[in-house]
Amino acid sequence: MQDESIQSINNLPRVWNHIANDYEFLKIQGQGSFGQVVKATQKSTSKTVAIKYIQDAFDNIHSCKRVFREIAILRRLTQMENNIFTAKLLDVIIPEENESQYPDGIFLVMDYVNQDLGQVFSNNSQLNFE
Repeated sequence: MQDESIQSINNLPRVWNHIANDYEFLKIQGQGSFGQVVKATQKSTSKTVAIKYIQDAFDNIHSCKRVFREIAILRRLTQMENNIFTAKLLDVIIPEENESQYPDGIFLVMDYVNQDLGQVFSNNSQLNFE
């Protein structure tokens, strides 16, 4: 019997094929109305990353603003010295679609972190934010 995570990776939407040459997909980490987060290995560096695909990122002005804000915040957090609390933004990929003049979604490639921000704070009760 095939591993459940491998089965789900094999059933990723076709848009993931745009980055399949550069990344080996390991496991679907999360899925929601925004899209999916996949744990992957960058083939050229063997670095483990998290890739977030935001579907319908360019559907309307509100979606565009939301995505732009997320990228802007991630860039700022990535540039902060000694930031150990959030994943670093490594790349932003807008897949080229042949069927449409405009892309539907966007990939955000980040450092893979084994826990989310809530877990970081609950596991580090000695944090001092003064």
